[in-house]
Amino acid sequence: MAKRILLYLDVLGFRELVKKPRRVMELYRIINSLNVHRDSNFKAIVFSDTLLIYSDRRIPSAALFRIEMMYACEFVQDLLHRTTGRDFSFRAFLTFGSFHRERMKNLDAFFGTGLVEAYEREQTIKCTGLFIDDFCNQFNDIFATRRYAEDCSFVYLTQNLQRFYNDTHAGPYPTVDFLTPSEGDYFIYWELKHVAEIYEKALTHRDPNVRAKYLATWSLYHQEYPEVLDALRSRGFDPNAIVTLDWTRSAAAFERDRREQYRAKLWTGS
Repeated sequence: MAKRILLYLDVLGFRELVKKPRRVMELYRIINSLNVHRDSNFKAIVFSDTLLIYSDRRIPSAALFRIEMMYACEFVQDLLHRTTGRDFSFRAFLTFGSFHRERMKNLDAFFGTGLVEAYEREQTIKCTGLFIDDFCNQFNDIFATRRYAEDCSFVYLTQNLQRFYNDTHAGPYPTVDFLTPSEGDYFIYWELKHVAEIYEKALTHRDPNVRAKYLATWSLYHQEYPEVLDALRSRGFDPNAIVTLDWTRSAAAFERDRREQYRAKLWTGS
């Protein structure tokens, strides 16, 4: 059985989500719009609260493996950007293992030890976001990571916040004229919204077990960007806390993106 890059993603809070079918269909339409479907080297399967993405071809070299690993992380980053502000959450685990998919006449069958191991490992993570095992992480040259548990690290999909922090972490904040308006429009603003959501849910979610997961996620972000997040938190996550900039275009672009219509009709088939 072939070994493949496997991304196992679990939609969190699905038990409550299924009580609102329109929300489920909205999420499925978001997943249906992801960039992964335009990459011929990867395939995706959705079943209930799970999104499974796997490499569909043999990866012949370490150099190509690094490229495919970057794409696998970017697929989750794409989902993060599309769901920020829509009150969807997920946890994903990225690994390399045995997997087989067979499209039969009457059904679509898939199985493998890699799939089982990815499922079991993902279930042990009491956090949100993307996690990667050590084997895959050695081929990750793009995204910052932090050790979470044995053979498992958290992946920082907030690349633009990472870049900003690396350049300015000595502070003091706010900086002046560090970003251009276009950078504010298309990059960091989405990521600031994401970390603000994590913090809010860590404080206000009605389920204490869920609050603990978001608090653990916030802790991972705070360990990576302590001064930036302290500045944001002190001013209610106003982006001017870190950069003095006219964020009007950024806010308008974010809200326009949130109005993207994934709802249409509730059911598209019989």
